[in-house]
Amino acid sequence: MSLRITNEWCYSVGLSISSAKTTIVSFTGKRKISNMKDIRLDGRLIEYKSEVKYPGTTLDKKLLWKRHIALTGNKATRPLMIFRNLADKT
Repeated sequence: MSLRITNEWCYSVGLSISSAKTTIVSFTGKRKISNMKDIRLDGRLIEYKSEVKYPGTTLDKKLLWKRHIALTGNKATRPLMIFRNLADKT
């Protein structure tokens, strides 16, 4: 119901929610969540995921930073290795 109200408000002010780009992450410390109902937006089923990428940050369901730190470290390591290889050739 809240999603429908939010979607209607967005439409009334000239905005829209993209059901194709929308995912659900239940932020909790519990191992398993039971009785999760299907949620639909504009007739499209919204998928549940264990993590979501939000501009520049990867958030997982337990709000741990391990995945985000690993991805950021990998991004930083690649250019450093290229520069290192270039420096070795000179």
